[in-house]
Amino acid sequence: MPTYAYLCRACGRPFEVQMSIREKEEWKPRCPGCGRRKVEQQLFGFSVGGGGGSEPAPGG
Repeated sequence: MPTYAYLCRACGRPFEVQMSIREKEEWKPRCPGCGRRKVEQQLFGFSVGGGGGSEPAPGG
């Protein structure tokens, strides 16, 4: 299930919410700290591991 990162523009509190894509479409974000809806979604880093390259591993 995806994790979405938010920042409250009212109090400055960062928070994360884990929900399905469908839930996110219907969800109205609210800061868990101050309760205001003045939140902004943040970019959340992720990585994808690559498997099998064209070059052999060093020493192999």
